[in-house]
Amino acid sequence: VLRVDFSRDEVTAETLVQQVFAYLSCCFELLEYASYHRSFPSLSAALLAPASTEASRAQILQQAKAEWNTILEMEKTTAGQLLLKRHCLFTTFQSFRELHSVCERHGYKFGEPIREVVKAWFPPFGQSSNLENVFRELESAVRKSGPPQDSLTNLACVAVRSLERRICNEKNVTPATPELTERDWEGKEIRALKNRIWHPNSAMPCKHIRLEDILKPFPTTSAHHWTHHGLNCLLGWKSAIEKGESPVDASQHFWVASCFQRGVVFRHNGKFFMCMGNTYAVIHAVVLHETPWTFTGQLPPASKENRCATQGKAKRTIEDCFRKPEDSTKALCFRRGQSNYTSVFIRGYGKSNSKEPVEIFQCTFHVADAARAAKTGSILIRRAPDGWSLLVFLFRTERILTITSAALSELLNLEGLRLPKNAAKAAKIRKLMESAAVVANTDQIFRDRIEAQLVHQEQKKSKRKAETADEQDDEGDAEQAEQDIDPACAACEQLLVEMEKEDAADLQVE
Repeated sequence: VLRVDFSRDEVTAETLVQQVFAYLSCCFELLEYASYHRSFPSLSAALLAPASTEASRAQILQQAKAEWNTILEMEKTTAGQLLLKRHCLFTTFQSFRELHSVCERHGYKFGEPIREVVKAWFPPFGQSSNLENVFRELESAVRKSGPPQDSLTNLACVAVRSLERRICNEKNVTPATPELTERDWEGKEIRALKNRIWHPNSAMPCKHIRLEDILKPFPTTSAHHWTHHGLNCLLGWKSAIEKGESPVDASQHFWVASCFQRGVVFRHNGKFFMCMGNTYAVIHAVVLHETPWTFTGQLPPASKENRCATQGKAKRTIEDCFRKPEDSTKALCFRRGQSNYTSVFIRGYGKSNSKEPVEIFQCTFHVADAARAAKTGSILIRRAPDGWSLLVFLFRTERILTITSAALSELLNLEGLRLPKNAAKAAKIRKLMESAAVVANTDQIFRDRIEAQLVHQEQKKSKRKAETADEQDDEGDAEQAEQDIDPACAACEQLLVEMEKEDAADLQVE
């Protein structure tokens, strides 16, 4: 039996929670970075790694086979093709499809054809760090040279020489300085070009190629969207296929993962997890281990001893998850080893999901003594005896105010509540607040606080709309003023035209 000796004050208790959240954030960021390298096309570069073995290559090719089969399964239907185009447009890139196609053609057995195509996409030199070195040498060459020497030709020579030094893998061979030949100067040359033609503001807009049309299919062009959204969707489809489910049908439940937040403890299929961060489609979580020791009894009052000086006030109040003195649950701790992190795909939500029941628990964090920390780690997690459904969790943590309108619509459908499709978020939240589950797990004071926050959000939104309308009116007045013709300017223009006509007439007479 484990008993809590003392309770920290609100500031130090919040500091402990923030330290645990910092650990989760670090794990989440590293996992996001690694997810890109654990999928094609980047994963194929590991086939050429010097430390790769036959077993590692076989494992990589099996992962590639599962990933490619997921793509082919999605492309069998029109709905799947639309989902791929919407969430994973990178699956249409040549670098992605060519590598997968070659691996499929040769039966996912590593050989010379696979080696050659991977080597073509991933040359044997580091790209990012070497480019930084190239730019560094270019900058150094510009600083050392005078105005006559910092021409584009000389800079190109420095760039070629720098790149050749980077990719030269033989230690005993010093690359020779590149020399220009007659063929390097082939082609026409236009004389007396003015420098201002290279300025971006002097370029005329191209009528044949529009950048908007090129970027329009992409929801965003950032690498963060690729790793944070696209790869998670692909992981969710892969998990659905492994369970024998349709990936298109599984996409209807991707919104559930976006409702979870960092630090949430939940039980799924009899196992405990802690969410590392907010994602779409799947939940990236830390696996928790249930220890044989049991927490019993409520938390003691907060200690009033002045052991340390605290500054400021806590932003949140640490609530005891035990309601009765006789409540008890087994302590949870973080597992150790490489299998500590996993991704969880949840189909449906709440206790009503009989196939894969999901429960969310309140919890508090506690520091173990030295003897027990050697076995379980420094942090012990004390969870509530009873779990919440997702809807109750969203209201109790007030996260219901920040989730998307689409997720609110899904919650309304699952609760059997109806509202027009174009209803506002505030109306959807008020309707969900009337559900039996929310009324049973919250009091009237809490619901009044949620209502006050909704009113405050509506006031801010209406004020923002009014300010935007005023700005548009001001812009319209300014444009109208610019369009109005000044009589003085019109007279000056007419005078200039008459003077030009007189000059032309004088020239004809002469």
